[in-house]
Order: sequence, then C-alpha cells, then structure tokens
Amino acid sequence: MVVKGRQGKEYELLESANDYYLLRALAEEEDYKPYAVAYRLDEVNGGWESAKVYDDFEQAKAAFDGETDSPEAQK
Repeated sequence: MVVKGRQGKEYELLESANDYYLLRALAEEEDYKPYAVAYRLDEVNGGWESAKVYDDFEQAKAAFDGETDSPEAQK
C-alpha cells in the first residue's frame, strides 16, 4: 500500500500494528532519511500525527518493534 505525507511524498507501507506504521520513502532524495515510524496515519488527508525518521532499515524496524511491543502500545 502506498500512502502520501502532507508534503506529497509517497511512502510504501511495510508494516503496521497498534496505530504505528513502518514506512519507506519511494523516492530517494539527498539528505533525506528513507524510513519512518509514523503514529496514527491519516489516509484521507495524508500525513500522520507524529513520526520519527531513520537512515537505516534495522534502526527503523527496531524502533517500530519497540513501539508496538511496549505495554503502552498494547492498550
């Protein structure tokens, strides 16, 4: 599934759980981190409530797993 950020950038949805989404930017740009862990995706208007971006997939995946495996995320 492809989603758009508020600035029009397209991201591929890699994984989702408990309102968190692991995304990969489809277009590679200089000085742009290609992976994001987003919270509460807004598929209608584009974007999300908050996100953290990462250079490395493994870092992004670990952050995603940390958010979705935490006791707070299980509520």
